[in-house]
This record gives sequence, structure tokens and C-alpha cells, in this order.
Amino acid sequence: MDSSSSALSRVICLLGENPEIQSRLRHELREAKNINNGQELDYDQIMNLPFLDAVIRETLRLYAVSFFLTSTDIERMVQIPTIEYCDPNVSAQKILVSWLAHPIS
Repeated sequence: MDSSSSALSRVICLLGENPEIQSRLRHELREAKNINNGQELDYDQIMNLPFLDAVIRETLRLYAVSFFLTSTDIERMVQIPTIEYCDPNVSAQKILVSWLAHPIS
């Protein structure tokens, strides 16, 4: 799953669970839009919203989106199909990545 969508889902979930925080964030966003004459906010304006920044940082603190790699033998994690041919121009890593992306049924 994409880390951005995971983080955004957590933000939305936490805002739903905390209506007072949601109201405060909505107020900050509406005020910023009013100051901008009702126009959509650009990147720099959004980046200067302190409460929005705090909400996102707190969400990432509580639910860090992280990936990790271990040295576990991959054959114990997935069943790798037998490869019937040997091509010196194709590395085992390329074959494994291809298989993981498009598993054989």
C-alpha cells in the first residue's frame, strides 16, 4: 500500500475520532482561505498552517509509515517457483522481482 494514502487514511480516521480537533483544523483552513480571498491555497500557504502541520506530525508519530527489510531467508517467506531455464543475462534478483510483481498461479 502506498505510504501517502496510508498516512492520509490515518489522519482522516483520527479526525473522525476527535471532532474538536477536526473543528479546529477546519477553522484554520477556512481562515486561511478567507485571507486568500476565497481562492484555493497554494503549496506554500498550506505549508504555513501550523495546526495542519501539527495534526499530520502527530498522526505520523502515532502511526509511523515505515518499511523494513530483514535478513530472513526469502524462501521461508514465499514459495518460489522452480525456474526451468537458465539465462546468463537475467539475474536471480530480476526473476524474483518479476515473480513477486506478477506471481504465477
